[in-house]
Amino acid sequence: MAVIFFDANVLYADIDREQFDVIRAIARTEHRVCLPAVVRDELVARKILPHRAAHAALAASARKFANSAPWTEAPPALPAYDEAAAREHWKRVYADVFEVVPTPPGVADLALEREAYCDKPAKIKVLDDPKSKKGGARDVAIWLTVTDFLHRNPRTHVIFVSNNPKDFGDGSSFPPLLEHDLGSERYRFTLLTSLEAAIAAVTKPVHIPEADKEAVLRTLLATENTAATVAAAAVQDRRFRNGWSAVDLDNPGGTRYPQIHAHAWVGTPVAELIDLSNGTVHQIGKDTWYLATARWALVGLASHGPFIGARVPTVTMTGAVWRTRMLFSAAVDDLPSVIKSDAIEDPGRGDGPCNDTLKHAAGLWRDRYSSAEVLLRDQVERQLRWRQLQGFIDTLNGNAAAGNGDVPPFTTPTAMGAIDAVAQWLAAEARSGAGGPLDEDDE
Repeated sequence: MAVIFFDANVLYADIDREQFDVIRAIARTEHRVCLPAVVRDELVARKILPHRAAHAALAASARKFANSAPWTEAPPALPAYDEAAAREHWKRVYADVFEVVPTPPGVADLALEREAYCDKPAKIKVLDDPKSKKGGARDVAIWLTVTDFLHRNPRTHVIFVSNNPKDFGDGSSFPPLLEHDLGSERYRFTLLTSLEAAIAAVTKPVHIPEADKEAVLRTLLATENTAATVAAAAVQDRRFRNGWSAVDLDNPGGTRYPQIHAHAWVGTPVAELIDLSNGTVHQIGKDTWYLATARWALVGLASHGPFIGARVPTVTMTGAVWRTRMLFSAAVDDLPSVIKSDAIEDPGRGDGPCNDTLKHAAGLWRDRYSSAEVLLRDQVERQLRWRQLQGFIDTLNGNAAAGNGDVPPFTTPTAMGAIDAVAQWLAAEARSGAGGPLDEDDE
């Protein structure tokens, strides 16, 4: 087992690039991928500082616009910049990939001391150069965090990845003070200077002929458990919370389904794999890990607008196409993961396989949720005018909102379970002939 520490300078690139996908795979094995807390904060700061500046520039532009047009009403005030929320977001992003190792006690003071005396890995000030300045306390803190971990874990091989050979060395030798820090554990320590070198140190690429690759990947991904994982991830994904381009599968028009703007899933959709691309295979220890970009057909009931008071939006069978990056292995007990997702594709421009898969997924949904469909398609828009049912749904939605923040109506497990109960209630009402739907004149 190896524990791999990363310096900030090898992670400045976009965290969505494919090399990070391999790091995610490594993190799922016996190896550990870590960031010293100082590195995590440096990476987060590189995201926050431009964001903070952009907010300030936007606020200044809004004031300038308002001042240039005194005859108009002042535009709404720009919300205050919530830097705490921004920091927490990026901390979560990095925590999803890396384990963060806190700075050991006393290291911060020692880092400042080394910077003051220009001791490595701090910068060395050239005394007769006015442009030369002291610095590097963060580099010292990073180094001492890594070496402290090395000494506290005597059976672990530690790899440190940093593209800073001037201060840390190139891995073949170290400045004397750094050699002293490593001490007798030097044989368990490796310094690498690139992300590519770190990946190569613990993984081996596995070659699969291109003609066979999609079939191999599809065999592992096209399972009911994977489809359920993807469908659950779609309900939680922020891209599906503010509306998206979709097609109305209830109303086929010519050779393509009409496009709509869906607002929210009503319940959980079903997912079916359309196609795969950009697949790679990696041997990590004894396990084989796969990465692939997968397009999924998502089909289920979706509203065309929000549920507001007694106003009930149109609900139809809706199809969407979602592109995801999947990480998975052949292990039976290791479910594939959606490690990132792209924007929802416009299914109205879909190809033949896309439309065929949407149609097939719609059949799967009807087979699985026929009782809920009867309620939500054939009854909701009419029967929600019943006062009893409207009160029940209002209570249901209130419970969902109270327990799940901004989760759309009917998307919680409790709400989904209640849908069948409401369907049974409606059927009982219809059989008894009591409390039938209001006639149009009764509104």
